[in-house]
Amino acid sequence: AETCVILVRVPHAGRTLAMAVIVAEVRDVVVFERAQLLPPPEFGLRLDTRFLLGMVRGDDAGLTLLLDLECVLDEDELSAAAAAIR
Repeated sequence: AETCVILVRVPHAGRTLAMAVIVAEVRDVVVFERAQLLPPPEFGLRLDTRFLLGMVRGDDAGLTLLLDLECVLDEDELSAAAAAIR
């Protein structure tokens, strides 16, 4: 019931792809300036942070973690999307 489609732009092979990504839920929409983007947290060796672009501290002192879609979407998915719009 809470499944959503999010429209994103992802750089791939020298161009920007517009894609629709299906997500299980959207909890909030956050608007921020690039200067507010902090590096991914260092959780130690037990947690893989390679899929995180960074994080943003919210007004309520909470943190929003940002996914790096270039890392989340694999090369096959990006290539298929690029081929579909040619």
